[in-house]
This record gives sequence, structure tokens and C-alpha cells, in this order.
Amino acid sequence: MKKGFLFLVAYILVCFNFNLYAQTTELKTTEDSLWTYAGNISANFSQVGLSNWAAGGENTITLNTLFRHDMTRESKVDIWRNSVIVNYGILRKDDTAYKFRKTDDILQWKTSYGYKMSKRWSLNLASDFRTQFSPGYTYGLDTESNVETRQKISDFLSPGYLIFKLSANYSNKAKTLLLSASPISERLTVVRSQMLSDQGVFGVEAGEHMRSQVGFNLNMIYDEEVFKGINFRTVFDLFGAYNDLRHQVVNWETLTTFKINSFLNANISTFLIYDHDVLIPQEEGEAKPATQFKYSFNLGFAYNFNSRG
Repeated sequence: MKKGFLFLVAYILVCFNFNLYAQTTELKTTEDSLWTYAGNISANFSQVGLSNWAAGGENTITLNTLFRHDMTRESKVDIWRNSVIVNYGILRKDDTAYKFRKTDDILQWKTSYGYKMSKRWSLNLASDFRTQFSPGYTYGLDTESNVETRQKISDFLSPGYLIFKLSANYSNKAKTLLLSASPISERLTVVRSQMLSDQGVFGVEAGEHMRSQVGFNLNMIYDEEVFKGINFRTVFDLFGAYNDLRHQVVNWETLTTFKINSFLNANISTFLIYDHDVLIPQEEGEAKPATQFKYSFNLGFAYNFNSRG
């Protein structure tokens, strides 16, 4: 946990405390290199300060950072795709017992090796790992003492998800669409925290730290500049365990990026998750499965570059 925290601090320092967006597309080390690289780094900072403000409000400071890097090695006979996503956001609020609260927290790594059966189709072995950096909490108020409280509901590798799969992949000519279908997949759910393990959360039995499920997996990635200066990317992933086909795990994310000018960019992102094994506390106090949804809008100064080595 300490290593993850130190890495996060270093990452935020590298991003600086201003809005920065950097993007690369199809960068090659040499003209005949089999490797291509693409990705972006962004950081958005905002602050609200109030003094004798009649309308009310709170002093807040917000920092959100995103790092995404895609690496692909492609030859005439095979293709190896790799992707890393790091997203972390933090909010500081005055006049609260717990001043720092996170707004985003994602660590994801994907890798896929495929043997080409034709120009469009390949047979692939792939893995997908995702977790978070720091503990997540729900906040409340003790009605008797009028003191703010919090309860830990997640942590680093609590949960952690790891998928292994054998799949058939299809990509279109423009390489803007990638479809993957896997009849043989294994999904591991990890709960490292002993406290959370004892509660039996995320579908893992109480006292255990891991759960294995065998099922099918469907995945779609679409990434294209739909209009000049507007790029749209969406990733849809569905997993169904063969021993419980009534319930599937759904992850669906979108990112729309607008290039306003050479120094200013905006983006809108959404993230939808449904996992029947993840119980969400409701207003009436009961925890039950529910659709999770998050969206964000970011606007900031930008530094863009596009070059070839």
C-alpha cells in the first residue's frame, strides 16, 4: 500500500498543479519499427475560495490526473497489444472531519497477443487487470454526537479483478474498431484486506481472499476522430459466469475529446458498471446490487504534439 501511495504522489508531482493535456498518435521509434505508441496525459486543477459569501458554499480544491498509454507491436503474422490506464482524483474540503476525499481511482493494465488468421481476424491470448490505489469510504453523520463518520468499503486489491481469456478478435480496415469474443475466460476476484474479506464482499466468501469464475467474455473498443478536432472512444466489456448466467458483469466507458484550439482541450467521460456481487448502500440503509454510473467534464489548457521518430 505504501509503494502504491508513493507512486501516486510521484505521478501527481510529474503532472504539476496546472491543466496539462498531451497526446501522441502512432509514434514509431524508427521507420521500419514494428512498435507503435499512443496515449495521453492530463491534469485538471480547480479551487473555490469563499469569504463572507452570503449565498453559502464550501472552500474546495480539486486535482484530477489521467495517464493512458497504448503500445502495439504488429508484424505480418502476429500482433501484441498493451494498454495502461492510471486515473486519480482528489478533493479537499474545509470544515469537515475528513478533509481529503478521492473522486477517481483506477489502475488498469491490459495485454493481448494474437496470431493472425487473416487481415481482419486473429486468435488471441489476453489478460485484463484492474484495481485501485487507495481506500474508498462512504461518509455519514452520527445523529447522536453530530460527528461525521466514514466506513471503508474498498482498498488496493480489494477488490482486484484479473481476467484470462482465449478469444477470436476482429478489427476493421481503419483499425478504429476491435471486437473480441471469448468462450473460455477465467475471472479472478481478489480481496486483500482482511477486514473486507471478513465481511464477505465483492462475491468472495467471508474469510476468503479470492474467487474464481469460468465463463464467456465479450469486448468492444471503438476509437475514432468522428469530426475534425473531436475524438470519440468507447470500451464495452461483458463477462458471464457459466454457473450463473442470469447475472453478467458489465463495464462500459466512453471518452469524448474536443480540441478547441492549440492550447485548450475539453473532454467528457462516462463510466457505467453493473456487478451483481457488488452491494451498494441505499438511502434506506439496505445494501443491494445497483447500476454504478459516473461522469465528468474537464476543461483546461493543453499542450499537444504529434510527431514521428
